Amino acid sequence: MPDNLSPGRRRPPDVGPDELEYELREMFARQSGHPVAGADPAGRALRRARRIQRRRTVIGVATSALAAIAVTGLAMQLPLSQRVPNSSAFAGNPWERGPVASPVVELPPTSGATIRSTAAPLVDLVIGDSLWADRGRFDLSGIGEVQSVRRVGEAWLVVAADRAGGAVLWLVTADAVPQLLLSAVDEVVLAANGRRVAWRSDGRMYVAGIGGDRLDVPDSTEAPMDGRLVRFLGTGVLLTRDGDAGEGYDVWWPQHRSYTPAWAQSVTAVYGLLPDGRTAVGQTVSGSGRCLALLDAQAGLSPLKQLCAPQLATGTTGAVSPNGRWLLVAESDRPQASALLVDLDAAFGGRPVAMELGVPLIGDVAWVTGDTPVFAGRRNELIRVSVAGGPGAHTVERIPVADAPTTGRMIVVGGCFSEAQRAWGTVSSCR
Repeated sequence: MPDNLSPGRRRPPDVGPDELEYELREMFARQSGHPVAGADPAGRALRRARRIQRRRTVIGVATSALAAIAVTGLAMQLPLSQRVPNSSAFAGNPWERGPVASPVVELPPTSGATIRSTAAPLVDLVIGDSLWADRGRFDLSGIGEVQSVRRVGEAWLVVAADRAGGAVLWLVTADAVPQLLLSAVDEVVLAANGRRVAWRSDGRMYVAGIGGDRLDVPDSTEAPMDGRLVRFLGTGVLLTRDGDAGEGYDVWWPQHRSYTPAWAQSVTAVYGLLPDGRTAVGQTVSGSGRCLALLDAQAGLSPLKQLCAPQLATGTTGAVSPNGRWLLVAESDRPQASALLVDLDAAFGGRPVAMELGVPLIGDVAWVTGDTPVFAGRRNELIRVSVAGGPGAHTVERIPVADAPTTGRMIVVGGCFSEAQRAWGTVSSCR
């Protein structure tokens, strides 16, 4: 997020954008006293600021474009069947651009080129402007501020923010120039396995499959005015909103083509999907307070089961394990709040089990096995949680990342990993 400092002043080098956002959230929380569950006034302020900046940039670009057209007198209107929004890499697009000049440079291998805090690579990481992987380190400084990354075999899909505050999607490989797949869109989310992408642009939502270095022709529909993309939920796309119309969650199913709003206003968080492909794990709010809930994703996120035990009151950040057994979730939305590991089988079987881990949950989670999540710690460390044996038996390891810089954000890469990593048993394959 760009600074709003006056000319001549600079942000201290050891203060990153995450710390600034944390402070803003804390300020709003102090001013509001006891905010309504699920509300995030700081997040709304940050997102509105980004939208305003994007609109200003788009107006400036549009004005320049109109001036250029007036001077040259050249304009071309593509038929609707051939119009491709915001992409340079759609299959069958006769106007596709060639690969852009590579902003990614592989550094010479060094003893720290691969994260080897254990006998085998743990997970891929983005640290500052570099991608650290089992094949070496790669400079990402030319592609924008990295937001999230998914690995697909021997390649990486990178979602980044451009200088105007919009979103871009890159395909990065170790032995070729990176390919720009999407540019100048409002937001982008990737499926867990990296095989599909959803984005929002100019008041519409799109979903397309990813095959190699090309996007399939997308399905699209009109986007809700105050809605934004959260994540894929099976074959659907999870949406949330924050505006005058209220909050809540909804799901767009691209196979149904058009989207009809059906907001579930009692749902305050959705963490992921169980292996049955239909049941989501989330949080609801009612007269009993916050409740952990199983939701029917294909029936308007209606609650199937709810558990309103006080010790399971949770924040809006979390992840469900691939085997559906565990929920890793922030205890609350405070930046320093401890993470909880919830045994979903026990919780909805009448024996609530929530293990406090003593470390905050920051950013994305990589499940290296069905019972072992890994996520970023505060300073140059990874947190690995292992569940061994019966309920309540778990270990929390702090694993230092050797040679990591003292400043800069660390992002854990999720997705489908290389054959070598799966053979070593350090990561699970995607479903």
